[in-house]
Amino acid sequence: LQRVIMEKYVNALLEDLNKTVQHHQGIFGVNESISTTSYLNLRIQIFDLIQIFSSLDQKFAKAELLLLFEDVVTILDYFDKFKLTSEVLKNLYSKKPSTVSGSYENFDQLYSKKFKILKLKVIGLINTKLYLLDTFIWKEASKSRSILFFLKQKSPTLITSTKEFFNVSKNKSRVRITYSTINKNVKTLYEPNILSYIKNLPNESEKNINPLLKKLISSKDSISFFQGMFDDDMKEIITDINFIKFKKHETILEEFDDSSEIYYLLSGVARVIVGSNALAVIEQGNIFGEFSSITGEKRKATIKANDDKVTVLRFRLNFDLYESMPYAFTHLFKNVIDSLILKLNNSNVHKIVAEEKMKGNIGRRINEATKHLKTENKAIKILKEAVK
Repeated sequence: LQRVIMEKYVNALLEDLNKTVQHHQGIFGVNESISTTSYLNLRIQIFDLIQIFSSLDQKFAKAELLLLFEDVVTILDYFDKFKLTSEVLKNLYSKKPSTVSGSYENFDQLYSKKFKILKLKVIGLINTKLYLLDTFIWKEASKSRSILFFLKQKSPTLITSTKEFFNVSKNKSRVRITYSTINKNVKTLYEPNILSYIKNLPNESEKNINPLLKKLISSKDSISFFQGMFDDDMKEIITDINFIKFKKHETILEEFDDSSEIYYLLSGVARVIVGSNALAVIEQGNIFGEFSSITGEKRKATIKANDDKVTVLRFRLNFDLYESMPYAFTHLFKNVIDSLILKLNNSNVHKIVAEEKMKGNIGRRINEATKHLKTENKAIKILKEAVK
């Protein structure tokens, strides 16, 4: 009973925070396909970019974009007020009504658990809003001649994201600007048409993504190399993707070659050759060539098409982004290690099976030889009796 009363007190303390989280989740939801804090870590750069683009084009900062910006800053200010420190916890515990009994340790455990669950939800919804704001910024930037001219001075290739912009920008601001809001209404309201437009922004931006990359991302759950990775991370680190068909016996990659492409087998079967020996086959849905790409070593084997149905997606990984995307590459390398361990285990299993098969064959040969020897000895014995 004491725990139930204590839980009611904790729920009451977190009621406003909980209702606010539910309100904001109901607006745009949470995009699970983007890295947990990828846009949250870029929030200042995103806000800075609004200032930069607004100075270049007076028509850039539309009312809808500013509404979303105000929403993001307001919710950041609001949630920043909620802290989980021993001082805060002790203060809340000291203010509990006399009807609430229980130790501070029990209160600390219960409050901390519920607060951390809410915090994870908060991070997800803020990250989603920032993702939408960043998408909105670049949607509007693509319509402005002055902004596009400015971007061309920064890079010969088209820049399409805030992260990319600040990676190539040479004039990084040394002044850290802080953003806050005077708006006290944390529950921002959107007109239905504005809400629909903002929600649909990612669908518009998706149209510009290479359909081959979409194919690879849609298959990620069945590819151990990419399992558990965020779609957003894959879009950034995968580059130079191509679709290629191969005829039977045609070489896909050559042993001792120093190429760095990775291959995803869409259809057909390929075979692995080392020297003049065919060692294994690669079936549809598998990745190959990944180890040389990551280690920088020469190819360890030749891969050839086993039939006329072989089609692959060939691509590279942009290792220049390693420092700016450490989480994505750490996850990728973990997948590579897990895949290597699995291949070694499978290799050992095949080795054991082969050894058992060989033992069986040898055993059968020994049995046959023993039977033959017994027959021969019997014949010799009969022959000796006959001579006598």
